[in-house]
Amino acid sequence: MWCYRNKKLKKIIKAVMPYGLILYMAKSRCRKEELKRCGILYPEDTFYVIRRPEPGAGLFSNFRWVLGHILYALEKNYIPVVDMQNYKTYYNEFEPINGSKNAWEYYFEQPEPYTLEQVYKGKNVVLGEMAYLYDRVPSFLETEEQIARFNGVISQYMRFNETTRQAVNDAKS
Repeated sequence: MWCYRNKKLKKIIKAVMPYGLILYMAKSRCRKEELKRCGILYPEDTFYVIRRPEPGAGLFSNFRWVLGHILYALEKNYIPVVDMQNYKTYYNEFEPINGSKNAWEYYFEQPEPYTLEQVYKGKNVVLGEMAYLYDRVPSFLETEEQIARFNGVISQYMRFNETTRQAVNDAKS
């Protein structure tokens, strides 16, 4: 993984894009996982904040990104939570949608029953690495075992919210 701190790369980026857009994106890719002590609540739990470099990407790309990070969080016994409120995507709106400014919550429920406000008051908060976890989500599912595993994780942790479920049911009718 490359980092904006590389002076040679920094010069190349400025030469290619004088307005700093690529430099900004390079900074985002450099953000590693880090543990934060945000508050005193939930001292026995460790929350894993799934975040994506701005501006994110398409809906299914964001979905696959979150899936990879949920799998990682579960392996580490962390509680996953998706933050697309403080780490913006193309989908963020100025006004709340379905009562939320978190773009993930426009369509989906949080993986676990915690709000961002609760999580950021937690004692142990891991800000997830802003990198795609290629090794966690293969491009093609080849075996019944892989399909069953991913279906289980998706159905348990990546549920549509009530508004989305209702829209899907209305479209089926």
